[in-house]
Amino acid sequence: MQVVMIGAGNMAWVLAKSLVSAKFHIKQVYSRHLSDAVLLTKEVGGEAVDSIESIDKDADIYFIAVSDKAITNIAAQLNLGDKPVYHTSGTVSKEVINICSSCYGVFWPMKMLRKSMNSFGELNVAIDGSNQMALDIIISVAHKFTNTVIQANDIKRRKMHYVATLTANFSNCLYSLGAEFCEKEGIDFALFYPIIQETAIAITTAPPHLLQAGPAFRGDLETISLHKSFILDDMLSLDVYNILSDAIVNIKKAHSNE
Repeated sequence: MQVVMIGAGNMAWVLAKSLVSAKFHIKQVYSRHLSDAVLLTKEVGGEAVDSIESIDKDADIYFIAVSDKAITNIAAQLNLGDKPVYHTSGTVSKEVINICSSCYGVFWPMKMLRKSMNSFGELNVAIDGSNQMALDIIISVAHKFTNTVIQANDIKRRKMHYVATLTANFSNCLYSLGAEFCEKEGIDFALFYPIIQETAIAITTAPPHLLQAGPAFRGDLETISLHKSFILDDMLSLDVYNILSDAIVNIKKAHSNE
């Protein structure tokens, strides 16, 4: 299957490399910065182009893997008839690309991606399509990478993206705060890898609220006060600590009758 990749960022890199591993052929890579497209084509093959007008109209499938705010503008410049076109955003409506083809949809890999990754690895994929043909095509593609393919309309996918933000992006922010504190205090952050991994694994076995622990959960005001004394000069960390401690208390109250 001949693929045109529109974009050359993290998503485009990992998607293109994963497609090549699954025996797809990258026909073209578009980026408004030609040098970015050239770098990706050196990895996955194909022709590098930097103008929408140069995009080949005879490929089998097109992926718009650009920033969310750029999707609508890109789609408005494409005219692909009934060629299958999919954007890769978790939050943008599929309908913003209906102008460029009658066969369109969404392919959203539910994972934080970096250019250095050689493939998707283990993941789930949320998809949607404008009609049955669009759905059948993208389901077939998604199954090259995972057995878990979820059809999600715009509303459901946006809600899923919210949960992904809470559980992945926000937790990573907490890791960053912890790592910065460790660096400042001369503590090896790697010492916490086992407890981080153990917690992530544990939530696959029971509802998260049943696994909660820590001073806020116990109502241990003495330990909470001690923790706060370490970060009195860091208002960001202090605000985060207070908000999350309150959230833990409220979640515990909400489930107190279970």
